[in-house]
Parts: sequence; structure tokens; C-alpha cells
Amino acid sequence: MADTNFGSKLGNYLRAVYPLLWVATHEEQRIVQEIYDTFKTSTTLEIYEWDVVNGMQNRKNNQVQKVPGEWSFNATIPGAVKLGTKTDNKIVLVIFKDFHPYIDSPKNVRELRNAINELKAKGMCFLFVSPVIKIPIELEKDFQLIDFRLPDEAALRRKLDLTVRAAQRQDTATSKLTIDEDIAVRAVEAAKGLTSSEADNAFALGVVEHSAFNHKFVGTVFDEKVQQVKKAGLLTYLEPDVTFDQIGGMDPLKQWINTRQHAYSQQARDYGLPYPRGILLCGVPGVGKTLLAKAASSALGGFPLFQLDVGALFGKHVGESEENFRRMIQLIDGVGRCILFIDEVEKSLNKSAVSGQGDSGTSSRSFATLLSWLSDHKSPVFVIATSNDHTKLPPELVRKGRFDELFWIDLPTEAERTAIFTVLFKKYKRDFDKIGSKEKLLSATHDFTGAEIEQAIVGAMFNAFGAGRELTPEDVVLEANAITPFAKMSAKELAEMREKAEGRLRPVSDRTLTTTVVEPTRKMTGKL
Repeated sequence: MADTNFGSKLGNYLRAVYPLLWVATHEEQRIVQEIYDTFKTSTTLEIYEWDVVNGMQNRKNNQVQKVPGEWSFNATIPGAVKLGTKTDNKIVLVIFKDFHPYIDSPKNVRELRNAINELKAKGMCFLFVSPVIKIPIELEKDFQLIDFRLPDEAALRRKLDLTVRAAQRQDTATSKLTIDEDIAVRAVEAAKGLTSSEADNAFALGVVEHSAFNHKFVGTVFDEKVQQVKKAGLLTYLEPDVTFDQIGGMDPLKQWINTRQHAYSQQARDYGLPYPRGILLCGVPGVGKTLLAKAASSALGGFPLFQLDVGALFGKHVGESEENFRRMIQLIDGVGRCILFIDEVEKSLNKSAVSGQGDSGTSSRSFATLLSWLSDHKSPVFVIATSNDHTKLPPELVRKGRFDELFWIDLPTEAERTAIFTVLFKKYKRDFDKIGSKEKLLSATHDFTGAEIEQAIVGAMFNAFGAGRELTPEDVVLEANAITPFAKMSAKELAEMREKAEGRLRPVSDRTLTTTVVEPTRKMTGKL
């Protein structure tokens, strides 16, 4: 299950005599084992391991041996440097496990800085393995980071096969403990984003709970992944409880998404299609952008939906924000097929927030990391970002290449409002086709968003219920007349958004983008 990219990269760094390397991973045992597996035939590499409990150790002939000496966390750096020599052709790799709580002490920082030239001269490398990156600012230019990826499909499949064989050995009397290829593929997909240990636990739990390899088994594995994602605190899982049938209007956008539902298949890869990148949905609040993101999960074949709060990634400590962005990207890439939902993106990634002014460039560097990922990621992650005011977005985000398409969702047309009424009345156990005064309802809700129409219906239902009678169209009209819609409250802002959408964003409906703003006039009189 070796990560060949990691092993190859580490080998190159060792031959180039990089003195200080850092790998951020929770899979300490796996990475150490893969280092030994990668270099097991090497006759020039000598490997040592340090941790605060066992001190310094090395392995020879599969035997772990303790190295004599003083190996406390505040005395280990000088001793580790002495493990190498300038007189032979040996390359010495020292793996420091969980050294991050101690590395920023003034003594350790100074000793590492003093040791760099000696490490190069002796052909030595210190590899720090830790769940977090905590490099002192004095050593930032001396360390090199190496990525260590989560288990890929092949590694997870081998882990699943081991689970199947173990279960079969324990229960040879039943045929239930066999697995067909479809379930195996789904189980591996459900386990993507888990560490090797987490996947092992999830597969074992699925067997214990269901005593079979079936869809319930896959469901258990997926539920475990959701729990692990929640524990990371970077993404929130959203239950995709909406379908396109429950959203009125926006038919061209629905059709655009439906044409991508098979774009993740092997047939699409054979055809030469890349994975879809995603879409940016711009429009006024309440037109259904968030609902559409949830419905897209079902339309794309049940993709899990994870919401990203960009603002929550920014931390108060130096380097914390950049590290959170890197961890989030690694996590979402490891999850595999999914939707990444970024709601109201202009709140965190507006022009002023990404300028870097006032925060030593933290926001601009983090923003650049996210932009690079949006353009370059090869993982099957479909990004849906929404914005209530695209005029605040930086041009780097809305240029072509970050997303497959940029959509403008305007206020619903009369035909779309008819569809919205139909869906909402069905939701609240009424039949819009059988209700009278449909023209009055459509007229009363001119320039209403879908959310405002629903507010009028719900308010009217409360009033009718309180009066002890059935809902009437007049109740809805009365409630609608009491609502001041966004189009009236923010006419200037809407006009500006429409103006800047024209020619830049793809309109979802054929509604004209021209808005006439009526300025209020002051009545002048000569009398008091």
C-alpha cells in the first residue's frame, strides 16, 4: 500500500541531502512502514526513529534496538546529529515523531539552525512526522514539506479484501459473507477520505453491524466517513433532502447539471472528458441557490454534499490559516466523488478580504491556495459556490477556468413563479391547479423571490388556521401585499448586479437584465 509518489519524492530529497523535511499526517505508523518498505533493499540508507517515550531507536534485521544516550526532547538534536559521519557513504534518516510541541523552544530552534550545514556535510536528513505543521519562523526557509496522501482506491480495495477474507474465516458456514463487485466498488468509494486505520475500523464495523456485504454495509462505511469529516472540523456534511422536482423554475440550469450526471463514469474518461469542476451561482437572496446545491447531489447520482465555511479556516496563530486551507484541500481531495458547497462566498472571499492588507498577507496567500486548487485539482469534486452579490467578488475568482460556468439567477419570471407556486402548494398539501385567482397571486408576487413567495404562503396559512378556515388565494394576496420584496428594498443594488452580470454571467432565464430604477421625488411647497 505504499504511496509511490511519496517514496520517490523522499528518495530524491535524501539523495539531494535536504537536511530538514516535514510531513503532516495522522498516519504515523503507516508512513514509517512505507519508508521501510520503499527502502528495504537499500544498502546505503540507515534509518532511526525518535519519540519522547522510547527515545532513539533503529531497526536492523527486523529487530528494534534502542540507541544509548540522552534522548529527552530538549537534548535529542545534538545527539541525533552525531549519528552521522562524514567518512562513509551512508545516508542517515532520523524520523522524529510528534516533535511539534518541543520544536519551537529557543534551544531546539538554535540547535537545528546550527546543525544544518553539518547535516548536509554528513548526508543526513531529519524527517519530522506530526499531525500538524508547526515550523518556527526562524526555520521556515530550511524546511521542505512533503505531501503524504490518504490511501487511494487500490489501497482501500486491498484493505477491504483483507476484511472480507477475515470475515469469511470466522464464518465459513454462510454464503452471506461474499461480496459482489458492485458492493466492493461502492464500499471503496464510501471509504475514500479515511486513513488506513479509519477504513479498517469502518469495514470491520460494517461487518459486525450487518453480518453481510451489502448496501447497508456500504452505508455504515459512509456514515463513519461523515463522522470523521465532522471530527476534522473543516467541513460540514449536509443531508441532500431536496430534488429538482421540489424546486420551481430554473429549468436550463437543472438541464445543465443533468447533462453532467454521467461525467464521472469510466465511459466519460474513455471518451476523453475531464471531471466537471463546478459552478458559481450568483443572484439575489432567496432565489433558491442553496436548494439547488442540495438537489444537485441527487442529480449527480447521490454525491455526498459537504459545506465549507471559508471564514472558519482562518486562525489566529501564525501559519494556522494556511495550514487549515492545505488540510481542507487534502481532505476534500481524499473524499473522492462529492459536492463541495461554498455558500455566500463573497462574505469570505471579497475584494478587500483577499487583498492581504492588515493581516501580513495571510488572506491573500490562503486565497491563492484555494484559487490554485479550483483551477488545477484532478479529483472528482464538483464545487458549487453561491453569491448574493457578485459585484464584491475579486476578478481572479470569477474568471473562466475556476468553474465550468458562472450563472446569473434573476427574479423568477411569471412562468417560473407559476412553477414555484405549484411546488410550494404541493409542499403544503394544496393543489395550485385547483385554486382560483391564480392571476391575482402571480400579480401580487411580481418581482418576488421564491423565498418571499413561500413566506407569503406560510403567513397566509397561519392566518387562515388561526381563523379556523381553509386557506384562500385572497389570504396569500393579502400577506404578499404586506411584504416588501428585495427587488423594491434594494432596487439600486439589484440594478448594479444586473448590469455587471450582463455579458459576464450566463442567465438562467430569458428575463431581461435591464432595470429601471425610479428615484423618489421630493414634493416642494411654499406653505407650511
